[in-house]
Amino acid sequence: MRQLPRLFAAAMLAAVASFVQADTGGASASLSGLKVQVFDLDPTDGISASISFLSLSGVGLIRSRQQFGSGEWVLESSVSMPPGAAQVSSHGRSASTSSTSTGSGGLDWALNAAASSSNAEISADIFLTLNYTVTPNTLLVFSATAELATTKGQPAGSSLAGAALQYWDHTPEGQTGTLVSASLHAPWDSAGGGSLSKQLELSLPNFGADSKTSWLQFSSNASAQVPTAAVPEPGSYALMVAGLGLLAIWRRRRPTAPRAWRPFVAAAAMLGMATSASADTASASATLTRLNYQVIDLDLADGITAAVSFTSIAGHGLAGFGGAAYKEFRTLTGHVQSVHAGASAEASITSVGGAWLDLNLYANAVSGNGRADSKASLTVNYSLTPNSLLVFSGESHVQTAKAQDAGDSFARVDFRRWDELNNAWLGQTNYVAVKLGVGQTGALDFVKGSQLALTNLSSFQYDSKVEIWAEAFTTVPVTQVPEPGSYALMAGGLVMLAWLRRKRS
Repeated sequence: MRQLPRLFAAAMLAAVASFVQADTGGASASLSGLKVQVFDLDPTDGISASISFLSLSGVGLIRSRQQFGSGEWVLESSVSMPPGAAQVSSHGRSASTSSTSTGSGGLDWALNAAASSSNAEISADIFLTLNYTVTPNTLLVFSATAELATTKGQPAGSSLAGAALQYWDHTPEGQTGTLVSASLHAPWDSAGGGSLSKQLELSLPNFGADSKTSWLQFSSNASAQVPTAAVPEPGSYALMVAGLGLLAIWRRRRPTAPRAWRPFVAAAAMLGMATSASADTASASATLTRLNYQVIDLDLADGITAAVSFTSIAGHGLAGFGGAAYKEFRTLTGHVQSVHAGASAEASITSVGGAWLDLNLYANAVSGNGRADSKASLTVNYSLTPNSLLVFSGESHVQTAKAQDAGDSFARVDFRRWDELNNAWLGQTNYVAVKLGVGQTGALDFVKGSQLALTNLSSFQYDSKVEIWAEAFTTVPVTQVPEPGSYALMAGGLVMLAWLRRKRS
């Protein structure tokens, strides 16, 4: 029987797969030394700056996924914190979460997450939420120390550790948030690992005339992803052998000369469906106006006048289509637009005054076929005096519209200070965004004030940079529309195939 060698080879491959063992990847993340500093932004208003803690609660989560890169995540453990601890270990995967007290109360908590895997994926996350009330004209500076580590014994797979202090407000109209985070990544194409120790600092001012009640979330997370080690059960071997046997019988009994016209009819039907399909249009736009900044002295007794100096500012505009037909400018002001295959993208930076930051940013993307994306951005390098607060602000207007379930539409305005080095990321972000994803239709229109507060609490001059951008992108499934010449070539090819098949039969 001619199929026996193939069946034997398939069985041997399955047997070899059962002995494959994946190396282990791991990650750990801890967030400790949580504290808050309070600064009075208006000593003349007669109100003593203060914060009141209302509640502190959280949860530790452990989730796993049995198939690498696909399938549903399974919740393995959920534990209320603080305090609390949980640990899960099974099928070559293990993870733990814990929150432990380091002092007498308040924010004296340490958050620890760890994950290790030699088979598929597992993650550990801790979220601790603080509800509080702050007085008017008050600055809160939350800080904590993040300790991150990753290990990985093989190039395949990845390990990730992260920690964050964050606030967000996601509503049906749009999304806004402020966060500072650090992450360490052992990427797919490398083995080994690394470690990172960073101080996270998040500044949240209340410039209002009334007290403000809000919340802040502290988090740490660790995840490990390793390609699944295939270990078939005995029953799987039996099913495989039975299936291969039936396949061999079917192949022997199959007619050797099927009717020649069937594949041609199917091909013509598919082509007709492709030409009749039409994609709806998706659009997105992001605009930033009233861009401004202010500097506030946090220590009037130090003899230093609070000030910021801008050492350089650069603009960049980009518009294109998923890696094709990109156009750009690299000047402080400019405009670029690109149109290609049923899509358009546009980005601009325009001046509205004489000062460096009197600029408007605009990005727009429209697509009825494929992906369109655009971005207008500023990079501002600055130097800030000791014990000073620098606040960038502006008005963000983001819009999206989408008429079909497939594809997505996204617009965002971002203020960001960040550093990236050796697979590590440390940054502070304020964002305003809207998004319509797969399965969503309609339109969103969101206007929101943007604000990024940056402090220098040291005794020396601080040099850094901030990036400000407006971005928009849309993705609509590609609709292939053959040219008339393509029909002629296809018809000629089908006639030739029919003639050859007739000669063989």
